[in-house]
Amino acid sequence: MKIPFEKTLVGAFKFTFSNFLSIMGIAWFPFLLLGLLAAGLVASFLPLFTTLLTTTSDKWDQTQIVPLVSSLLGSFALLFVAMIVVYAMIGVGMMRKALGQHPAPVYFFFSLGEQVWRMIGAFLLLMLLAWGLMIAFALGIALVSFALSKFAPAAQAPVTGLLTFVAILAGIYTFVRIQFFLPAVVVAEHHIGLRRSWNLGRGNFWRIVGIMILVSLPPYLVFTTILSSVLQISMSSHAAELAAVWPHMVQNKMSPEELRQYFMIIFGAIASVWPILVIMELLYMMALSGLSAGAIATAYKLVTGASEPDAPKAAV
Repeated sequence: MKIPFEKTLVGAFKFTFSNFLSIMGIAWFPFLLLGLLAAGLVASFLPLFTTLLTTTSDKWDQTQIVPLVSSLLGSFALLFVAMIVVYAMIGVGMMRKALGQHPAPVYFFFSLGEQVWRMIGAFLLLMLLAWGLMIAFALGIALVSFALSKFAPAAQAPVTGLLTFVAILAGIYTFVRIQFFLPAVVVAEHHIGLRRSWNLGRGNFWRIVGIMILVSLPPYLVFTTILSSVLQISMSSHAAELAAVWPHMVQNKMSPEELRQYFMIIFGAIASVWPILVIMELLYMMALSGLSAGAIATAYKLVTGASEPDAPKAAV
């Protein structure tokens, strides 16, 4: 069945605006935990990073970069795992609310129940599927390219380019079609339903793309507009310092000392407004999560005819 485009968009914005307090209630604590973890990780390697920026070229020791890179890689890995758990948790909470399984207002949400683990499993399976498709496409194209290099060298470049383009389109199509309904299937049907989500997305690729664009673009435009204004205001107090190094930066002739000075100015300006930036980011992510959940749940109910799916058995 085709997704009713206008009804889905109306449902997404209606859900978000009429339930924004509950959306904040679902998202604030998981996002807070993720933010505290990110802040702790940044604080752990910031002293070393600051040392690298403030070390003059005559005292530069390239071995200093090794602990920084190791710390960054470890921090990114831990943060990536935490992000998967947090976004799965918020996704479950938002989907329960959007599907009508939690009609009462929600002011706090934290869950590591079965549905959250199913959502994590769905995310991981989707990632494995994406990597598997990329590897399969890459190997297939490489074999074809190798065969053409032996038997039809003139056709190798254009055929390889065409196959690469087709593979990219096929990968995008597959990912978009599977991922859209997946959160609703996990919550409403209590299983990791990649095939079910794929079937629900049949004939809806362009509708899904349009819905995703139209629910994500408004909060993005508002967020970036306010963000650029805040950053410009914070940078204005450092205008003279930035003006001194800007000509060399434009000409790509900055010395290591000037480059370090430039980054220290930027970090200082951001540090002066970081509470505002954090609040803005939280509001942006909450709005985006609410609109996405509203769109997915509305489309799911319209396509399946399930106006009120059964409440999940997993405990909150």
